[in-house]
Amino acid sequence: MASPSLDNRLSTLDQVAEDLNLCRKTLDRAIARGELRAYKIGRAVRLRPHDVDKWIENYATRTVIRPRRQTLTAR
Repeated sequence: MASPSLDNRLSTLDQVAEDLNLCRKTLDRAIARGELRAYKIGRAVRLRPHDVDKWIENYATRTVIRPRRQTLTAR
């Protein structure tokens, strides 16, 4: 049996959360909402890097980062 290529290796939720500097709960919510595809193997949940990349691209395209407004101070 051929070993999986580096691009197709499955990662744990904790690994992905650490790599992206996110809370694991953020990934859990994305999976529950159907935004992020996950694979359940036994009791373990795994993510493919390709699916994580697609989720990030989708999330980034619908998130608008607005510059902070400067507050005027009373004199």
